[in-house]
Amino acid sequence: MKNLKFDRRGEQLRCQPVTMKFEQEKYEEQYLPTHNLHFYDVERLIIQSDEAIEIIRSTENRFHLCMLVEGDAIEVEFNTIDNDQQKQLRQYNYIETFLIPASITQYRLRPIIKNQNNKKKPRQFVLLITFLKWDCEKLLD
Repeated sequence: MKNLKFDRRGEQLRCQPVTMKFEQEKYEEQYLPTHNLHFYDVERLIIQSDEAIEIIRSTENRFHLCMLVEGDAIEVEFNTIDNDQQKQLRQYNYIETFLIPASITQYRLRPIIKNQNNKKKPRQFVLLITFLKWDCEKLLD
């Protein structure tokens, strides 16, 4: 594959997060730049530990590969793509990886705190979202 370059080291590969959206006391959306030869982009959602927070995301016709890397669990709500358009709820736990298909145009995220009585309430929830770059087909040339 043309995108494998073994001469790259250290600083060339480290990304500096860029804040895309910030809502005080709710969440921060960061873009984690990838190398221009990578097929994918990564975003990080840092969500405060409050079950009342709801984040609406669009897939923009690209699948979203997600992983909860901090926090108890996250709830994903979306409508089915068939004629019924039924609301679906899924819950994913810490360190679980899940896929949101491109055919689901919009979905909602909510943090879930599993043990309300525990003194070790999660400080925040961190969700990584990976998706294909818009221009990734040019990398195949």
